[in-house]
Amino acid sequence: MVEGRYLSLNPNKVRKDENVKKIILTGITILLIIIIMWYYVYLLGIDTKYAIKFSQVFGSYNIKRVDQFLNKETAISYRGITKTYEQLRNNVMVAFEERRFKMSEGSSYGNGNNKFVNGVQEIQIQSYVIYDDISYSVPITMRLKIKGINKFMVKSLSSDAAFFGYLFYRESIKNDLD
Repeated sequence: MVEGRYLSLNPNKVRKDENVKKIILTGITILLIIIIMWYYVYLLGIDTKYAIKFSQVFGSYNIKRVDQFLNKETAISYRGITKTYEQLRNNVMVAFEERRFKMSEGSSYGNGNNKFVNGVQEIQIQSYVIYDDISYSVPITMRLKIKGINKFMVKSLSSDAAFFGYLFYRESIKNDLD
C-alpha cells in the first residue's frame, strides 16, 4: 500500500483528523456564543452608561466633552421647541461660564427598554442638579442611536424641566422652578 504525502488511508489517522475538526468547530461555536452573550449583556447596560455619562459631561463645565458626547445634529427639545446642538452650543458655553449650577459625577441615572427599534433606544434619565443652591430633579428623555458594534450616538435630548431650558435655551428659571 502506497501512502501519498497528503492522503492517508490509515483509518486511525482519518478518525483523529475528524476528531480534531470536531474539537475546533466546537471551540469556535462556544467562542461565538460567549461573544454574542457578552455583547448582549453590554447592550443591556449601555442605557445606564449613557445616563450616567450625562452628568459627567455637563458637570465638567468642559464644552469639548459635550462636543464629544453630542454631535452637531443632536436634536434638543424643550417645551415644543426643537433645535440642533450646533444651534444651542453657545448657550451651553454661557451656562458653563456662569457656573450657577452644579451637577456632580453620578448625579444622573436612567434606564431604557433595552431594545433598539430601528437602531434607536429611548432612555429615561433622572438628573439631579443644584442651581443657585437649590436642588432640582430634572427628567430627560434621551434617544440613543446605534452606529456600529461598539459605537453609539445621542440622537436627541428632550425635557420640559426649567433647568433644561436654562442650560440649552437660556431661559430664566427664577419664576419657573421645577
